[in-house]
Amino acid sequence: MISVIFPAYNEEGSVRELHERIVRALTPLYEPFEIIAVNNASVDRTREILMSLRPITTISFAYNIGQTAAIDAGIHHATGDIVIILDADLQNDPADIPRLIAKMREGYDVVVGWRKDRHDPLGRKVFSRIANFITRRIAGISLHDYGCALRAFKRKDLEGLRLYGVMHVFIPVILGGRGARIAEIEVKHYERTAG
Repeated sequence: MISVIFPAYNEEGSVRELHERIVRALTPLYEPFEIIAVNNASVDRTREILMSLRPITTISFAYNIGQTAAIDAGIHHATGDIVIILDADLQNDPADIPRLIAKMREGYDVVVGWRKDRHDPLGRKVFSRIANFITRRIAGISLHDYGCALRAFKRKDLEGLRLYGVMHVFIPVILGGRGARIAEIEVKHYERTAG
């Protein structure tokens, strides 16, 4: 079973298309899957749209608990052996999910996306490069892109993990410290158009 989790806050312009793309990416794998959306107290039509989609499980919070806590809620609701996390803003392409899964099946416990051709404002790119450099030096794990939202994990490695603050960024570092085998693959990245 594959579990795909995405947190959503005011993403009415993207969640329907995201859902369609996830289903389109996973259906050809002929494996059972679940999609878990965590609605983080959106004040637009995000919840209403999510509730109209199938197949999907929607977790809704009455107040915004933050991205990391929303991801944590999704992880603890997931039943799949492989857990995929991505954002709801369509900057990452669900079509890359089968490639993450294939890489995991080579024997890795964690597969992280690398937005090599990144489509973000210059300031965000510069900040990200500095943050990635510092994290590489401190963590001792050589990844190009710690901040890419598209990632795959073995659920058994996530058990007992409680995420808060901005810890979702450092899941690979935490699991690497526990001995997880980590790989990184290039993934597509697009400009944000909604949300």
